[in-house]
Amino acid sequence: TLCRASLLVSHCQRSFKNICLRHFRRGFSFPTRSMASSDKKWELIYWPGFAGRGEYVRLAFEEAGVPYEDLTAGPGKWTSEDVVKFFWKGGNKGYPVFSPPVIRNGDFQLAQTTAILQYLSKKYGMYPKTDEDEAHAAQITNSAADFLMEAQTAFHPKDPRADYNTQREEAAPFIASFRDVRFPRYFQLFESHLAANQTGSGWCVGSDLTYCDLAVFQVVGAVEAQFPDWWKANIASYPKVQALKQKVAERPNIAAYLKSGRRVPYSESSFM
Repeated sequence: TLCRASLLVSHCQRSFKNICLRHFRRGFSFPTRSMASSDKKWELIYWPGFAGRGEYVRLAFEEAGVPYEDLTAGPGKWTSEDVVKFFWKGGNKGYPVFSPPVIRNGDFQLAQTTAILQYLSKKYGMYPKTDEDEAHAAQITNSAADFLMEAQTAFHPKDPRADYNTQREEAAPFIASFRDVRFPRYFQLFESHLAANQTGSGWCVGSDLTYCDLAVFQVVGAVEAQFPDWWKANIASYPKVQALKQKVAERPNIAAYLKSGRRVPYSESSFM
C-alpha cells in the first residue's frame, strides 16, 4: 500500500510538472504576455489626413480602450515626408516593416493590417474562442481586405500610387463596375457569414465581437460614406450587414470615438 501511495505521489508530481511546463511554454504563467511592450504607450504610424487601413487599427485600439498615439494625426505630427523617410529612407531602426499601417510599443513593432488586428485582439480580448471561429474570422477579414484592394484598383486604374483626382476620367468606368457588380457580391458574402453564425449573436463569428466585425464595419462604412446613393437604395437587401454596422457603432467605446475629434475622415482622393 505504501509503495502504491509513493508511486501515485510521484505520478502526480510529474503530471503537475508537465502541466506547468506546458503553460510556461505557452506563455500563460504571467498576466502580461509581452513584457517588452507592457510599460509603454502604443503608437500608430499611418499616412496623415485620411482613414485608410489605419482606421482598422484605430477601431481596435478604441474598442479595447487602450491608449495610443496616432503619430500622423493633427498639427505638429508626422508629415507624409516623415512617413516616407521612416519606411523607405532609412528612418526605421527597428523590426523590418514595408509599409503602413504599423503599430509600435517600445522595441516591438508590427505591420500588415490583418496581422495587427489579430495581435491586438489576442492581447486585448477580441479574439475568437474556438479554432473554427479563429479560422473563419481570418477568412472574413481577408475578404474585407480583398474588397478594399478591389476598391483601390478601381479608384487608381492608371497609377496605383497617384492621386485619384489625377485619374478621375480613367477611373470612372472601373468605379461604376465595382459599384454595380462587386458591391452586391461582397455584401451578400458578408450577409451570408452573419447568417452562418449559429449563435444568433449578430456578430460574424461566435457570441461576442471579434476583430473581423471591426474589419467588416470599416469597409461597409466606407461604402455608406463614399456611395450614399447606392447605400440608400440597396442596404435594405442586407439586413444583417446593416444590423452589424449598427451594433458596432453602438459599442460604448466605438460610439465615443465616432463622436470625437480623433476620428480621421475618409479620403477624398481614394476609396477610404
